[in-house]
Amino acid sequence: MGMSRCYALMKCLLILFNIIFLVVGVGACAFCGWALWAGYGGAGAGRAGLWCVSAWGAALALGAAGCLRGACGSCAALRGGLALLALACAAEAAAAAWGAAHAPQLRQALRDRLRDTVAHEYGLLPDRTHMLDAIQHGVRYH
Repeated sequence: MGMSRCYALMKCLLILFNIIFLVVGVGACAFCGWALWAGYGGAGAGRAGLWCVSAWGAALALGAAGCLRGACGSCAALRGGLALLALACAAEAAAAAWGAAHAPQLRQALRDRLRDTVAHEYGLLPDRTHMLDAIQHGVRYH
């Protein structure tokens, strides 16, 4: 009796978390598709980043779908789904390591982009950009 309750709980958690992974993966793919379609990729590096995020989202969504199929009784689908989820996990770890290694360059790129956006949208008048200068100052020193 105890084993069947534990099994039911694990199966319920498998289904719950994979539904969440499925929604996140599909959402990432949809966001990247919209950003690429609307032209927000900008330079080649921006488009490449969006394609990488969409590939990660696709791996996450397909892995979650495979695990959900596996929860219904297909061992092969469960193995494939877990392999895709492991691949998505490795991609997240690699992205986090890359981001940590390039944090100063990423901060500088964010500051440059914010400065260009403020200058383009609001001009260079001091009275119109005072609040935005305070935000930039906060970003720069925190």
